[in-house]
Amino acid sequence: MARQSAAKWRGLIVEAYIDLLYEKPYSMIKVSDICSQSKVPRSTFYTIFASADDCLEGIEKTLLGILSLKSQPEQQIDGSIGLSIQAISEWFETAFKHKRALAAVTGVNGDPYFIRRLHNQLSNEMLAFSKEDLVPQDDLLPYAIENLISSYTSLLTFALHLPNGVKPISCKDLASICTLARVGYHAMVAGASFVSDERLIGDFPLFKSSSQEQEG
Repeated sequence: MARQSAAKWRGLIVEAYIDLLYEKPYSMIKVSDICSQSKVPRSTFYTIFASADDCLEGIEKTLLGILSLKSQPEQQIDGSIGLSIQAISEWFETAFKHKRALAAVTGVNGDPYFIRRLHNQLSNEMLAFSKEDLVPQDDLLPYAIENLISSYTSLLTFALHLPNGVKPISCKDLASICTLARVGYHAMVAGASFVSDERLIGDFPLFKSSSQEQEG
């Protein structure tokens, strides 16, 4: 029962903090603001978080855990750089299930270092996967991983904060765009391992329509 109560209080506090991020910079959010917004007693707040900054850190750690490549359904890279196109699409789907929190943390009032933390985490995970799956550890590999992860994080940020007039696209199309860099790496770089078309591009509409146009 105590755990349920703690989880309930934590949820209220987190939701309140996210609400406040849409109103003011994270550096200006105080414990009193969070307690007022959440209707959680100050004494209860301090049983869960040590400070307002600690609350933000807790939110960010949760998001980093959710977006970890290790937590995705498909973890095996089997000789290729990066996840399969289907796994990338599912990664974006996972991110957009938490769109409100991610948009707040990465927005103008959020933590400017969060995306860099996410980028570093994904890069380290991808490098570890590549070693486990015997991907050639040559001089090009760090650049290929940097290119891939940059596409993941930059497209995610762009999709979370679309400029006026830009329409959202599907997670499949976002995954297709991310995959372009990997397609080029495996198709053009000498020594890159062979990866099947099914794994690289699957039957995703963007690539399917492109190949049909070339055939025509």
